Amino acid sequence: MSEQPPKRRKCGACKGDGHDRRNCPALRATQAENLAIPAVDNRNGVDGGPSRLPIGATMPEIIPNINWDKVCYVLFDLETTGGSRTKDDIIELAAMVLGPDGIAIEDGSFESLIRPHRKITPYITTLTGITNEMGKTAPTFPEVMNSFFRFVGGIVRSHCILSSTIVDAIVLVAHNGRAFDIPFLLRSLQGHNLQSLLSDDPRNGYFIDTLHVARTFLGCSAATPTNNRLGTLFQFVTGAEMENSHRAMGDVKALYTVFRSPQFWDRRIESLNAFPPIPAVDVSTESDSDESDSDTDSVEGRERVLVEQDIDESDPENEDVDEVLGDYWQDGEFIPSEVPEEMFQKFTERFSSPRRPGERRTGLQVSEGMANSPIKAWRLIFTTAILERIVKHTNKYGQKKLSLDWTPIDKADLTDFIAVLFVMSIQKRKDKPSNWFSSNPLLESPVAKKITTGRQFQKMLRYLHCCDPDQNATSDDGEYDPSYKILEFKNSLEKRWAALFVPHQELSLDETLLRAFGRMKFKVRIISKAARYGIKLYVVTDAATAFVMGVLVYTGKYTYSDTRSESTKKTVQVVQQLCEPFRGSHRTVYVDRFYSSVDLLKQLEDMQLYTTGTILSNRIPRSMTIAKSSREFKAMNRGDSVSHVLTYTTTKGERKQAGLVAWKDRNIVYCITNDTPTAPMDECKRRGQGGIVTIKRPQVITKYNRHMGGVDLADMRRLHCHSTIMGQNRWWLKLFFYLLDVGTSNALVLYNEAMNGKQEPYNIVDFKNKVVEALVGPVLVDDIPSDQSVAHCMTNISGAERQRCTYCSLKGKVARTRYMCKGCGVPYCCIGSGKTDKDCFASAHENEGIREICIRHYRMQQTNTRKDLLKKRR
Repeated sequence: MSEQPPKRRKCGACKGDGHDRRNCPALRATQAENLAIPAVDNRNGVDGGPSRLPIGATMPEIIPNINWDKVCYVLFDLETTGGSRTKDDIIELAAMVLGPDGIAIEDGSFESLIRPHRKITPYITTLTGITNEMGKTAPTFPEVMNSFFRFVGGIVRSHCILSSTIVDAIVLVAHNGRAFDIPFLLRSLQGHNLQSLLSDDPRNGYFIDTLHVARTFLGCSAATPTNNRLGTLFQFVTGAEMENSHRAMGDVKALYTVFRSPQFWDRRIESLNAFPPIPAVDVSTESDSDESDSDTDSVEGRERVLVEQDIDESDPENEDVDEVLGDYWQDGEFIPSEVPEEMFQKFTERFSSPRRPGERRTGLQVSEGMANSPIKAWRLIFTTAILERIVKHTNKYGQKKLSLDWTPIDKADLTDFIAVLFVMSIQKRKDKPSNWFSSNPLLESPVAKKITTGRQFQKMLRYLHCCDPDQNATSDDGEYDPSYKILEFKNSLEKRWAALFVPHQELSLDETLLRAFGRMKFKVRIISKAARYGIKLYVVTDAATAFVMGVLVYTGKYTYSDTRSESTKKTVQVVQQLCEPFRGSHRTVYVDRFYSSVDLLKQLEDMQLYTTGTILSNRIPRSMTIAKSSREFKAMNRGDSVSHVLTYTTTKGERKQAGLVAWKDRNIVYCITNDTPTAPMDECKRRGQGGIVTIKRPQVITKYNRHMGGVDLADMRRLHCHSTIMGQNRWWLKLFFYLLDVGTSNALVLYNEAMNGKQEPYNIVDFKNKVVEALVGPVLVDDIPSDQSVAHCMTNISGAERQRCTYCSLKGKVARTRYMCKGCGVPYCCIGSGKTDKDCFASAHENEGIREICIRHYRMQQTNTRKDLLKKRR
């Protein structure tokens, strides 16, 4: 009997030999001729391509041109309980995100086990090493999918921010993805009604199957692998055997090596495919079974129930009303004000739809891995581009002033300068920099000497520039801004803040005063501020985290020159300039009585923003005010309140209403809002006759107190260890120090957001210490050497008040100082502590006997002070 020739594959389309239907050239040519490509939709992020169809719809086999410089790749692998898409479950998922150049993005790996609905068979356990005990403690499929797509979106967003590029398409890459991984993933998403996770991002919808690439392009010569398994391809590319196979992350790492090889990387464009339609039942891999199709406990049964309910979770009308409407809903029902009811008819209409359609998620906008260390969070704000621009301007200014005598600086010199500023702020030393690098052991700072030299620091301080020195702005220019020397640095930081952090629902807007005594046209005097004299700044922050979103420098009449406001009120124009980035976001802006007015409500209403704030009595109708001398005021008890309705006409001619509440505490407090009902009440505690009493308080006042302090919290965090140098009165240098501290404070917020729940939140001192260690190496900022002469060094007295110098008081003189010896704990005058040129600190420490007398005298003064306080209390 003659030997029969081996069977050859026969195509089911053209009936030819040597290929199958999937690789049939005739069928591909026919499909290409009959394919009608839809109109271009630029919203899908693909250059010249069709709109991405929803999951489950038929998509073309041939993909249009894609801008491959704007593509990110997600290599992934699945481990399952079997081969059936309807009965088996995914038990492990691993992925790796690559940039457009094919290089893995830092911290771009994802790996997680998934809890299955059925038991893992011994065969799967032997193959993968995943046991039933491991599956029981794993998160569920919806939890892992939400985390996975959030992770991929965060990594891609971080890549866009750091590389200043735009990603137009996200391509999934898998080995045997066309026949197994992609259909299994899509069917599992559909079975749990999670297909919106994939369809919400228009950049999705495409994949590459490396198995298809190997079958199509590697050929059958002797220089090709013996088969197309992933382990064989890995050995073919690297010459080594694959490790940790049949585990998701091991397969993804091997796939990364294979995909990056020239044989596959150069063929990725021809191998791009669109997502296939989700099959109704996968009969090709089903085993014979007598199970009933009506079993609702199976995955197929759950899918049928979801289809019958026809619920689209991506529809805003089906979202959780508590999540959409927040505090305005209780037990699923809107609670408007009881008196008057007509005021909140507009509220019911407004809040019945999502307040922020299409808004990005709030908070940290990059992945947690991009900000999981202090230096990473700090580098996200103070990027290399920002620091190099400062170095460029400083070198240009130095060459302009010193010509050939100028030695150029680099980025390392700038980071050393910033590190010294941080060290001095942690040690709370505000004396002259010459003392920090002094040879006198009583005045020097050993840590500062470890970082840089005194001459280099003084050089940086003298010639530091944040703008082009050739820029000569004058008041005759049409767009003149007196703060032009710091404007470029401020705008760069604000762009970084907006890209890295999206504020929550509530915004806080207030002013602050930066202490400055130099010559400037816009120096102001505010008696109510602790600094009294300085530069006035308008600041807007996220109320929840005190993250600074924008800063506006008050420069007199030029502050209001760049505005599109129709209002003539200057406070309204300031609020509009700061809130312009949030136009249309339906957020609530909390302001104090300095800004609040009916005109502000009109202007912010046109920007689709809402307002809540206290208001002066002369800015509301006289009929709604309550005078102290009136009978109504005397008849009110502490905690009583009166609600009113203000009707006003917007700039578009629409009639709107706002709530006004007058609440009596010690005096009458007026609060106006077009965002919060005024009738609901809660309680608060006050000190009154007989001790602590509980009084009623409108909830709008409670929310105002809760959210208004964002700017104050940001100032408290910054001033806890702020950077400043005595004797430097150049106004723009003060603003540079301010923006440096604010940017560092924002970096602290990013770091705490990234490490939420993983460790105790850092304070600003610990954060700066870690940043300094990362910039210049490990230095002990708070370390006090054992040498007795160095241990006694000058430091600031905690608190704002000066204390009497103990050495001067022994001689009958009266002199007050802000400094004390850190080793003795005794106040002393020192050089640079004020108008005096005495150095009581050095004089007392030269004689050990006098120093001991000072210590005993100071302790006796403290004891007498405590006795006097006790007598007063008694």
